[in-house]
Amino acid sequence: MARLRGAATTQGEVALSGAVAKTILQLVAPSSQRVALLGFAVAFDGVSSTTEPVQVEILRQTSAGTSSAGTPVRDDDSITDALRTTSRITFTVEPTSGDVLRRYNVHPQTGFERVFGPDEEIIIGGSDRLGIRCTAPVGVNVTGHMIFEE
Repeated sequence: MARLRGAATTQGEVALSGAVAKTILQLVAPSSQRVALLGFAVAFDGVSSTTEPVQVEILRQTSAGTSSAGTPVRDDDSITDALRTTSRITFTVEPTSGDVLRRYNVHPQTGFERVFGPDEEIIIGGSDRLGIRCTAPVGVNVTGHMIFEE
């Protein structure tokens, strides 16, 4: 890893349906390189203070499902090196799920940001995929991002 930091976002709100798991964002590592997930965030636009929390999972995925290409960007625009990590957004068919690495409950009127400390980062192997999947008890919109390092 050469300390090239990037960010991938949902590039807009993603609608969650009640009790249906939905991938909102996926990172895809380059074929010959590992990538470290440094952190992520989700934010919801719920209106009820009594709604149950949204389950947010960070998980390995083995396919792209049916989705569109996202556009990751460099954190430091003075660096001219191109990012090799890609992202997937706007899922209409869910990717194949692998191991769930982290699971959080987040109130749907709030958001959650996690920055991993040194030696806590999640490593994505070459050509592997890592996603954020949300399951909300009621319909709510979500935005999110993943910060990574190549």
